[in-house]
Amino acid sequence: MIAIGDNLGGEKFWLKCTGEDAGHVYIFDNQFRSAWTDERFFQMFPNLHPDIRKYLELRRQGKLPKKAQGYEHIYRVATSFSEFISRPGEWDWGFQIPYLIFAAVLYFQARQLKARVAELVGAAAQRCKLTRVKK
Repeated sequence: MIAIGDNLGGEKFWLKCTGEDAGHVYIFDNQFRSAWTDERFFQMFPNLHPDIRKYLELRRQGKLPKKAQGYEHIYRVATSFSEFISRPGEWDWGFQIPYLIFAAVLYFQARQLKARVAELVGAAAQRCKLTRVKK
């Protein structure tokens, strides 16, 4: 994963580069709230949003999906970088824009590079076929 930004709360946004979830964007919870007790949630936030209350209820009942090792404190916010930048109001929480611009440049450069590599590999494969035919 590479960091592509942060917000005013210090949470980092990450872009996953490899694996089956490559291209997905995650946010890292730097306060490790998934490990907080219910009591701590209510102490820190007395007026919890109903969605958080539901989360805590599901957690007490053991009904939350199991997270993969290393994903305990990260949460997917988009399944692609394009989706991420198309829905800023849902995730920004004070997102620092320079990171986003830099990440967008990297993303599109990587796409262009991938296309160019595919083109070169295809050309090399074609040359190999022609070479074999000539022998």
